[in-house]
Amino acid sequence: MEGRVDLIKGELQIPTIQFRAKLASSITVSSGQDVVFTRVEVNEGRGYDKGTGKFTASVAGLYHFAVHYCTQSSNWVSPEIVHNGKSLQTSTHYGASAQQCSSLQAYVVMSMGDMVWAISTPHYTSYFFHSDGWADNTFSGVLLHA
Repeated sequence: MEGRVDLIKGELQIPTIQFRAKLASSITVSSGQDVVFTRVEVNEGRGYDKGTGKFTASVAGLYHFAVHYCTQSSNWVSPEIVHNGKSLQTSTHYGASAQQCSSLQAYVVMSMGDMVWAISTPHYTSYFFHSDGWADNTFSGVLLHA
């Protein structure tokens, strides 16, 4: 009986779902536009699409998402994390001097097939995401509990 229980436990294990992608270079993004992080560093579970910048849940559960973003002096940056088109978290940052970075995070319960991605908030005309050897703009997510 113990052998059968161990076998069932092994079959019920939750797969590892996680991704981390970053911008390949600095970009200017129009208001309300999707921010597509094209340089994929990790994509366990294959949920992140570098062509669209969207993550699709293959497992229902509680997820954590984060966007780390940077801008330069005299530029605005304002990312937003959205779930199926509804805002989860937003932030606005003005580069008062030199390059400056910040981040935002969101937790969300997702069903299989739900999507999460980053956009630039529709407040100003455009936003500048600064990226160089010292500053990376990243989008990441991980399944915490199924």
